Amino acid sequence: GDKGNIKMSNGVLTGGSQLVTDLGNITFSGTLGSPINATAQNNFYHISSGQGNIEVTLPATTNVTLDTYTNQGKISSEFTIPLQDSNGGMSYQGPLNTASSPVPDITLVVHMNLGNIAIHKK
Repeated sequence: GDKGNIKMSNGVLTGGSQLVTDLGNITFSGTLGSPINATAQNNFYHISSGQGNIEVTLPATTNVTLDTYTNQGKISSEFTIPLQDSNGGMSYQGPLNTASSPVPDITLVVHMNLGNIAIHKK
């Protein structure tokens, strides 16, 4: 599999972007660019690692649906979201900004098998 760390600062992820490693840490700080016409091929951003830690820093105004889980590890978020504990892991699916409406049909997927996820506001 793919091994190594991924670090992106002041970046812009476009719809359909994927930051993926099997073994390593992922650090992303930047913004999510919205596709003009959302389709099944571009209505998501995917950040995942099999083992390591993920840190994502986004503007406080970011309005996406968040789909996040870790099988073994913790999730911490500076956004107010109701995280669910489950058998050594954590998860959440819903709006990143719970006060925003309507909930957008674009999804930020942040998945980890063995490790922690931290979501920060900038």
